[in-house]
Amino acid sequence: LAVVEFSPLVVRALRSRDGEAGVDWEDLKDKILTVAENVRSLGNPIVVMVIHYRGDHEGPDMNASVLLQILAAIGRMESFRRPCTPGARELCDRHPSMSPADWFEKAGLAPSGRFAMGV
Repeated sequence: LAVVEFSPLVVRALRSRDGEAGVDWEDLKDKILTVAENVRSLGNPIVVMVIHYRGDHEGPDMNASVLLQILAAIGRMESFRRPCTPGARELCDRHPSMSPADWFEKAGLAPSGRFAMGV
């Protein structure tokens, strides 16, 4: 199990926007890919991260949305795909997922809030 905090990378990229230039998505993806490759080198870990819902709990906040999109792109890369079923030769994409908005509260792990677990 690997617990990874990607938020500082995403927050820094979003805060460093320069007018029309916007976020350097490839640079951000490269940085997250570097972290993902290092975590993958640990074997076959499950990556867990804390992410946040928007205030209305209807979806991920901006940071989580950016992170989930980049992780989905990485999950489609050949080197990150995994067998579709145990023992299968066919490889499938990896898809990041996010716990329900009230999961931490219902599990008795945290007070009501915008926290979610990403896997």
